[in-house]
Amino acid sequence: MQGVVSVIPSAMEYQNSLAIVSPKSISKEIDSSTITRNDFPDDFLFGTSTSAYQEDIIAMKNMGFDAYRFSICWTRILPGGHRNLGVNREGIKFYSDLIDMIIANGMEPFVTVFHFDFPQVLQAEYGGFLSKKVVKDFCDYAEVCFWEFGDRVKYWILINEPWTYAVNGYVMGTFPPGQASAPAPVIANNIQAYRGAPHPELIKRGTKLYTNFKPIGNPGTDVYTVGRNLLLAQAAAAQSYRTKFQV
Repeated sequence: MQGVVSVIPSAMEYQNSLAIVSPKSISKEIDSSTITRNDFPDDFLFGTSTSAYQEDIIAMKNMGFDAYRFSICWTRILPGGHRNLGVNREGIKFYSDLIDMIIANGMEPFVTVFHFDFPQVLQAEYGGFLSKKVVKDFCDYAEVCFWEFGDRVKYWILINEPWTYAVNGYVMGTFPPGQASAPAPVIANNIQAYRGAPHPELIKRGTKLYTNFKPIGNPGTDVYTVGRNLLLAQAAAAQSYRTKFQV
């Protein structure tokens, strides 16, 4: 097992100055038709990924991909959310077989442990990532994945896009649990751009336009609480991997 791939903000993000680059501006400067594999380092991996559905492995092999990134569903491994409530062996077998097939077809598996599908049972029990209780539960879940698949998986992405999960779930309301912090027009006009400005129509579909809008929870702090607990959960799982599983 080689390592954990963490999601770390860039230096520009720390400076609160995000660069938004248009693909059109890139295409004017670079003629992509002249780029070949020889233009990349020998150890560069070309891959594809999914967040929910597993693609045709043979098709990916025929396209020449070196790697495939897929996501594991928490409740497919731990139906009760908590590790002490039991591990679903059928779920373990499904992902184990998928990993074996990826490797058998000459590709490297990249595994995402959490890609937004949080167990409803834990959301109901303590509010999900609004509670620090999630840190232990996430670490327990990640450890099951490390133990079951770590003999073949060398690269782990612990939490996919923490910013996206926190802001879409607790500011925009477009992701579960749908806790919009303000009416859609207010969000569209005030949220800071990240990897591109949010489209107002997209936000409206998620939050709707309520005449008497009432935010759920504490709109002033919830997104920061969730962001903190996402980072704490990722740190706990990364530390566990490095101290108990990495060789």
